[in-house]
Amino acid sequence: MDEIWVALEQEEGELDDVSWEIVGQGRELADRLSQRLCAVIMGSDISALGEVLNHSGVDEAYLLDSPNLGSYSPELYTQALSMLIQERTPQIVLLGATPNGSDLAS
Repeated sequence: MDEIWVALEQEEGELDDVSWEIVGQGRELADRLSQRLCAVIMGSDISALGEVLNHSGVDEAYLLDSPNLGSYSPELYTQALSMLIQERTPQIVLLGATPNGSDLAS
């Protein structure tokens, strides 16, 4: 697929500041490469974030919503993101330079 992904971080249903920064950077990259920008959010009870992203410059949002993803777990988050990457095959995946983002990227 011709998609650029941004893996967004949230806490208690609110996107972290770094998420908004990475959406902006992802939008610029996606426009430059003529690709769609898609956001990936993992957590529990995060359906409202899909609505927030509809007005943020993101073309599509993938919500990985499960009680098991309620708090950050390297193993569970890596498994969930890896499965979606294998299914959808994005061109690029951007993660924030945060402790969780750096952990997940590795």
